[in-house]
Amino acid sequence: MIIRHTSIFYVALFCAALWLVVCIWLSLAWIDDLSRFMPLPMAVLCVFGVALFPGFLNMFLLFTLWLGRWDISIPKAKLPNISILIACYNEENSIERTICNILATCYPSHIELLVIDDGSNDDTYLTLKSLQEEFRDYPPHSPYFPT
Repeated sequence: MIIRHTSIFYVALFCAALWLVVCIWLSLAWIDDLSRFMPLPMAVLCVFGVALFPGFLNMFLLFTLWLGRWDISIPKAKLPNISILIACYNEENSIERTICNILATCYPSHIELLVIDDGSNDDTYLTLKSLQEEFRDYPPHSPYFPT
């Protein structure tokens, strides 16, 4: 059963208000005990601020989430293609893992990967060239992007 969003709001508000009434009734003894140590209005404000108001907000949130059917998925057509820039310097030991982790993501649109080698003194360039050959046809052979 799908309920309209305005109806969800009012039903959740009613349920949270009902919860607040029950909590106020349950907290009367607490307010009475606390009013022996401070003025009654201050005791009411303390109990309201510490327990009643946060409880009301939490119950409103809970009922809103429980009653609603929230679809937050974004259709593939609406996601843009992205470009990822990686600046590296002497990253021979970690650049392969970095690139593989990026390519293993399940982003449903095109990923352009640009690696900038800033004059490395190790074999970063050779590692990048071998990775370029290995992933030249990526993503068609990837399990994350079925053909």
